[in-house]
Amino acid sequence: MFEFLNEKHLSIFLGFFLGSLLISYAVSNIFLVAGLVIGVAFLIKNKRISFNRTSILIVLYYIWGVCSLLWTTNVANTIHGIVKQLPLLIIPFFFAQYPKFNSENITKILRIFSLCVVSYFAVCIAHSFYQFNIHHKIDVFFYHSFVSLFDNNAIYVSCFTAFSLLGLINFVKKKNTWDFVLIFFLSVFLFLLSSKNLIISTIFIQIIISLKRSVHKKTHIICFLLIFIIFLFVFLLTNNELKNRFLFEINSNFTYVWNTTEFYDYVWTGSSLRFLQMKIAWEMFQYNHIGLLGLGLANAKHLLQEYYEHYNLYEEFYTYNFHNQYLQTLIELGFIGFLLLTSFIVYGFYWSIKRKNLCIFIVLTLISFLFFTESFFSRQKGILFFMVVFCIFSNVKESTLSCTDKTN
Repeated sequence: MFEFLNEKHLSIFLGFFLGSLLISYAVSNIFLVAGLVIGVAFLIKNKRISFNRTSILIVLYYIWGVCSLLWTTNVANTIHGIVKQLPLLIIPFFFAQYPKFNSENITKILRIFSLCVVSYFAVCIAHSFYQFNIHHKIDVFFYHSFVSLFDNNAIYVSCFTAFSLLGLINFVKKKNTWDFVLIFFLSVFLFLLSSKNLIISTIFIQIIISLKRSVHKKTHIICFLLIFIIFLFVFLLTNNELKNRFLFEINSNFTYVWNTTEFYDYVWTGSSLRFLQMKIAWEMFQYNHIGLLGLGLANAKHLLQEYYEHYNLYEEFYTYNFHNQYLQTLIELGFIGFLLLTSFIVYGFYWSIKRKNLCIFIVLTLISFLFFTESFFSRQKGILFFMVVFCIFSNVKESTLSCTDKTN
């Protein structure tokens, strides 16, 4: 068994583990259990326990969530949250027992994951054409409608796609024809998913990387320019969902949202709704509805719904969370939980820059931006993706993911 558990086979497993997040929770849970069993096998093989120091703060964040059982107003909700976020504790421990990966292992993981994402893209295209023939609506090719298979959310799939795209461009040193084919289809997929946040974040990250890269890294610059030109051409010269979503944000009126208490017939944009949620969070503290320790892990929904009812929002909003992980953490786990989460991100950036680990820098940048528009830890897909990717790419040999590497 131990002979089979080498870095090559482990890379294949982890690539498909990440790909399983696109399918069902049952499949990803099977991979999770298998990953934990592999961790135990390496623990037995190595006859010692290893720790990943970069994950300590996120583990403390989870432990603080468990401690919130002492003051939560709804024990059942908090226990449910503790179970859902359990991967924040177990993945760092068991994955720390894995051997360190080299450049070849990382390339294999990225290629397999990217192939899974593109395969899912192909299935979505086929499904959307089928839906278009029935309903004759072009929106079946964009945003949430495009990834309705397996109960997926466009934001989370966009995150997977953006990471795959940036990974292939920047980490695969010797690109073949299939790598460029994957890069092209991942770019198209990201556009059709129409996540404003992740498209902007992806372009921003690639600009930063391109500026840091050596002038001899022509393939990175060429890939970025081609992607940017395609996006710009399609965005400006066609009538598409992404363009319409950007233009719709012009209707945002933050002054009105801040000063108004009646929103029955108000037309919400994504940013104006999130601004209202920030206002609600402020009022929760202002009116002493929340203590310094928060309401308890996964326990903000009931109070938030009361505020939605107070402001007379449509009932469809009553199930919405804060759509902001920073706010969600602040309300549920108070200032200590918020400090632990932000400290983890800040330390992760420091560690990635110090170790020249470009992949950790990319995933933290994507996630830190995404935290402003999504409560990422409220979904199992978000928790598993973040922890698996973070633990894989923080467990690499020195300089494997360095942006200063001279090889083209």
